[in-house]
Amino acid sequence: MRSPVSKGYHEVEAWEAILMDDVVIRGWTTCHSLLKLCVHPSTGDDTDQQYVCVTLEVKLTPGYPDNSPEVTLRNPRGLDDALLAAINSQTRKNLLIA
Repeated sequence: MRSPVSKGYHEVEAWEAILMDDVVIRGWTTCHSLLKLCVHPSTGDDTDQQYVCVTLEVKLTPGYPDNSPEVTLRNPRGLDDALLAAINSQTRKNLLIA
């Protein structure tokens, strides 16, 4: 059971509530957690039209929420290196703004 006192608890609970079975939460401790989400394009219920996807990993570190989480894109399918680099770059910029 997760401790309500630990940092990031409410954020993890929100991910679970919003994404339900689509999010995997691993390594929960009182100071960090790893959240994984497979991101697909919106194609309704037609999974045969989902030609691209990527696994988004968000790691809440011991300094969270004062420090930004670590965000990693893994297992890209149908995305070229240039697009992945652009997504990573924009993600880093957005984390610095927040």
